[in-house]
Amino acid sequence: MVVGTHALIEETVTFRKLALVVVDEQQRFGVDQRASLRSKGDYPHVLLTTATPIPQTLWQTLNRDLDVSVLNELPVGRQEIRTEVRTPDALAKVWPWVKEHVALGEQAFVVCPRIDPADTEESERSGTLFGEEGGWTPSAVATEEELRRGGLAGIRVGLVHGRMPQRERDEVMTRFRDREIDVLVATTVIEVGIDIPDATIMVVLGADRFGLAQLHQLRGRVGRSDTRSYCVLVSPAKGSDRLVAMSEKVVRDGRERQLNGFELAQKDLEIRGPGQFLGREQSGFADQLRVVTLTDIDPRLLEDASREADVIIREDPELRRPEHAELRRAVDELWRRYGLA
Repeated sequence: MVVGTHALIEETVTFRKLALVVVDEQQRFGVDQRASLRSKGDYPHVLLTTATPIPQTLWQTLNRDLDVSVLNELPVGRQEIRTEVRTPDALAKVWPWVKEHVALGEQAFVVCPRIDPADTEESERSGTLFGEEGGWTPSAVATEEELRRGGLAGIRVGLVHGRMPQRERDEVMTRFRDREIDVLVATTVIEVGIDIPDATIMVVLGADRFGLAQLHQLRGRVGRSDTRSYCVLVSPAKGSDRLVAMSEKVVRDGRERQLNGFELAQKDLEIRGPGQFLGREQSGFADQLRVVTLTDIDPRLLEDASREADVIIREDPELRRPEHAELRRAVDELWRRYGLA
């Protein structure tokens, strides 16, 4: 058994008999990276885990390349995280509200889409994220300084981002965990692997600069205790499809709740497209179903179709029976389309 990071993908890493590959936070790996892990064994079993399936992953489940297991219950004592979308002019009320919760012994994250306001290249990249020109892209460095002197003056504010040395980042996170810091201003370096039970508030500035999966991951940094937690998405683009999805509510079994990770992945699939079933693109509308649209896909339909497909493959794996002739032609066409015939 080997536990490691992306380093396990390197060509020099080999296994005597790789039987099982478990990829945690699967959305942070590329198509070639996941394929490389598989290729290190003779058809090993593969388990991909994620709170936020990316569009291509969900598409692969719809195409039966992946089977799905869903954990859809909150841990005992946890409460749903209340999510609200606000425009930047509401921050004058948000910061005093954050200070009130800090006074109660709670902690908060403030996440920004870029690191330094002086970085022109980074500003240009974040300013065109998801195809949107311009926009409001606050930086972590400037925000931390402004909050320490203004909106959150008098409480302990810290800063962490990807350009800091690893040892310095670890030191800041340890101080935050030990409650020596009340509010942590950060970039997406805190997106995964952070467990701060007393953190109950997540404020995301420039929220339209982030993907739907990223926003859901960031929201998951709070709500890790039995105290009610909140996520405030701040953006001038309140009508963004991603922000609407993050705050959308549905009624299930007579109870109103927000969309879960799998439902958000379906929204992301509709917004960004599935990418290529057998290619490298993890979003876009290159491949489409011919019979139904993405919005028509029902989990029950998927289950019924999957069962029927399993029966066909078990009884006629080569699709040689006359009644399967059209199906065989469709499969052959799929392989030719990708140059694999």
